[in-house]
Amino acid sequence: MASYQQGTILLTGGTGTVASGIVPLLDAQSIPYVIACRSGGTASASLSSVHFDWMDSSTWEAALTSTAASSPPITSIFLVSPAVPHSSTIMNDFIDLARGPAYGVKRFVLLAATAVEAGGPFFGGTMGYLAELGGKGEIEFAVLRPTWFQNNWAERDNIRRPLQEEGKVYSATADGKVPWVSKYDISACAFHALTAKESVDGDLVILGPELLSYSDCARILSDVLGKEIVHVHLSTEELAKRHHEIQGLPEEYAKILAAMDTSIKNGSEEIMNDVVLGITGKKPTTFREFAEANKAAWL
Repeated sequence: MASYQQGTILLTGGTGTVASGIVPLLDAQSIPYVIACRSGGTASASLSSVHFDWMDSSTWEAALTSTAASSPPITSIFLVSPAVPHSSTIMNDFIDLARGPAYGVKRFVLLAATAVEAGGPFFGGTMGYLAELGGKGEIEFAVLRPTWFQNNWAERDNIRRPLQEEGKVYSATADGKVPWVSKYDISACAFHALTAKESVDGDLVILGPELLSYSDCARILSDVLGKEIVHVHLSTEELAKRHHEIQGLPEEYAKILAAMDTSIKNGSEEIMNDVVLGITGKKPTTFREFAEANKAAWL
């Protein structure tokens, strides 16, 4: 494959948690980008956006041709899966369209997760497909595999509201530990994968600096908020029922999420590395730093 030349970056899930953190990093380097999202609205005067819906393939071509007249063609795409259990077929079709002769996109960066393996549910099939294409030299790629987000505690209602209203957090993780990671550290790694001269061509496992159980996090929040936060231990079945009946998630999706808690219970997330430090030159954000910065979310 020819040497990578920076062009415009297409950000699917463009108003989401990680992509919204990539945007200011691109702005700081004057790298052109297009926000692809279902609303198609613009978030700032300098931001280009286009209507894009994973579930409506008629919106795909417009996203791939939506650069400003003065901007170069799209050369990199940030892929954020739709929230459906088996999204890989949809995403792989889009990848084939984008890398085909009409558009010739060279680099793909997938937001995945430590909790999903290649070939697994959600975007697992796309993880494997990117590795297959990359192994043949047909594309450049990176699979970002962050652990669980610190920011879920402040931004996801299934965690935030019980914390705020009941002083409780519910999980089926028992005493399993997680290296909780900041969304800003993930965005910094994504920016690197999208823009670096040398492609990652593999996985980036993105972790926070410490292993903490839900009970550990509850104790930190108790200290920061000045009130008791309790970790309520549930079985996998009880958590799936809670996701489905109380939070309104589809039953299949609720069961998959609950099973991920069981994996944490069994030690699947008890890993550490220095990827964030190596890429950004900065130590990753601690859970206490996150809690102090976001305490208003639970008051």
